[in-house]
Amino acid sequence: MSSNETLPPVAATIGEPRQSSPRRVGAAVRRGVGADTSLVIGVSIIVLLMLAGLLAGLLAPYDPSKQDLENTLVGPGSEGHLLGTDQLGRDVLSRLLYGARVDIFVAFGAVLCPFLIGTFLGLLAGYKGGWFDTILMRIVDVVFAFPVLVLLIALVFVLGPGVVTIIIAVTLVDWVAYARLSRISAKREGGLEYVAAARVGGIPHWRIVFRHILPNTISQSIVYAMSDTVLIIIFITTLGFLGLGVPPPTADWGTMISEAQPYFSSHPWLPVIPGVAIVLTGLGLSLIADSLAQRIDAR
Repeated sequence: MSSNETLPPVAATIGEPRQSSPRRVGAAVRRGVGADTSLVIGVSIIVLLMLAGLLAGLLAPYDPSKQDLENTLVGPGSEGHLLGTDQLGRDVLSRLLYGARVDIFVAFGAVLCPFLIGTFLGLLAGYKGGWFDTILMRIVDVVFAFPVLVLLIALVFVLGPGVVTIIIAVTLVDWVAYARLSRISAKREGGLEYVAAARVGGIPHWRIVFRHILPNTISQSIVYAMSDTVLIIIFITTLGFLGLGVPPPTADWGTMISEAQPYFSSHPWLPVIPGVAIVLTGLGLSLIADSLAQRIDAR
């Protein structure tokens, strides 16, 4: 059986980081507390983080970019600064809340575009086959021939930093994973009797694809998108760490960690606090993905 006719392994579709520790931790937690409980925990974590980002303007006690050079490197729990201040006197809690707005919502936006494009193209290729399927799979193989994370960073470096650039870079690279996944699912469904009966009954092809095949195949892509979002958040924070992410003075978790490097030994809370936020986000998404996957397997 060729590689194009098997489900894409997690590592093959996006690189080794797909088998990330947050995913394994999520699986371990799910086994311990049950799928329903882990789903509730995962959704609760993500909803709280998203609300924190959305309401950052109301929740943040200070302007995240406002500098106070007379109160630099104030420790957590200090009066007026629950999580302390950084080397420029900026309030860490305020920057953390605004960073959630950037990192989480950009990640979901960056996943949505390749999800829609890849799923659409994969469905057409799997259903129709022929030259379109052959060309699409050759393009997929070419993209998979490169280290994905390196390719993403190279694209952002060429296009320049910014939110739009991140979404474009992720879309250009990440759609292939969804295309391969939906193509395989569509080929499997296309060989079943209900699809053959629909064709004989004269139902239009577009209606067969979007009314019958898509609802029976979309769940796997949704589960994959949850784990994919974990990597995209890591990618966004990595760009911020390298100085290629959202331009300053916009708050970003990766930028917070990068700027805190010189102070790690003396003021460890500066890199640890945004690091914990990244881990919590990855854990929440992993719990959701694992719970949905278990429900699909049970069905």
